[in-house]
Amino acid sequence: MREGHVREIEVLFDVARDKHRRAILQYLDGATEEVVDVADLVTYVHATTIGDTPRSASEETRGLSALELETLHHYHLPVLDTAGLIKYDVSQQVIHDQKQPLVAELLAFSRRYTERNEEATIP
Repeated sequence: MREGHVREIEVLFDVARDKHRRAILQYLDGATEEVVDVADLVTYVHATTIGDTPRSASEETRGLSALELETLHHYHLPVLDTAGLIKYDVSQQVIHDQKQPLVAELLAFSRRYTERNEEATIP
């Protein structure tokens, strides 16, 4: 296995350790647009991480604490940007998805794993 490939996988697993970053990657994986508005992303991430159905961006943003918004904007999105998985344009409040093939594979694995665990816990 190539050294660069190993490093890429390590970075991807490190990034995917957090449920907020996995939710961001899931949203981008399902998005039809190459550029995504941060407000729409916030709606999805918040609903996904609390196990709810996404609502409107303004309604969802009101439900987020200032700390949650701050963490998303100043921690999770920059981590994904540094990893090369997104380009986060802070001034425009948009995200450009970098469409990395390994991300789709990781998300598919994550979905299968989650589904298996949910099936195992159903009485």
